[in-house]
Amino acid sequence: KFVQPGIRDIGPISAIDAKTFTVNGVEMIIIVGIRPDGTMFYTWVTVSSTGLNVWDSVITIDGSSPAAGEPSLANTRDKSSLTLAYKGTDNVVRTRGFTGHSWSPEQVVTVGGQPVAVHPNTSPALAFVYLPLGLVAGQEHMIGAFTDPQGFIQLYAPQLPGSRWGRIPIPYDQMYSPVGRPVMAWAPGPGDGGVMTTLGATASTS
Repeated sequence: KFVQPGIRDIGPISAIDAKTFTVNGVEMIIIVGIRPDGTMFYTWVTVSSTGLNVWDSVITIDGSSPAAGEPSLANTRDKSSLTLAYKGTDNVVRTRGFTGHSWSPEQVVTVGGQPVAVHPNTSPALAFVYLPLGLVAGQEHMIGAFTDPQGFIQLYAPQLPGSRWGRIPIPYDQMYSPVGRPVMAWAPGPGDGGVMTTLGATASTS
């Protein structure tokens, strides 16, 4: 059920995202936001023994390029790994990982040695899924849904080692969505099989 709403003043915000994360066995909600001046911040919420929401400090995410659009957070099934994706004011996609205490250095997403840029009216999206992408069966993989400058959603995954990304080697139909941030969800099935759903939005001309 939904609990009573609470109010927390964290200053001016252009966009936010939130995901659960576990640190030393304590589950919390991590919230990342982009401010109107392009800076990013994060804070977190835990639940006290009496069921009250406890907010922690609001902390600036240092070392990030000026951000725009909407941030995207993705976590693994066991909530032990958290990754942030966002675009800069140049529309190039960046990522950072959260350790529970700090953020890893900013990395520009590249494919074929070139930075990945998204449509200016869109934002990048991330999700962890069990698609058969690697050599190890039943392993989670991070997927990025990045809308190209022509307005079509392209699906990418990191290629280890390094920070290179590549298009996922699984056929998918063209998805035209020249506005907003794609939404991805994974519905697990037997033996970590299942279905990944990707949704986008189209601009209205009416």
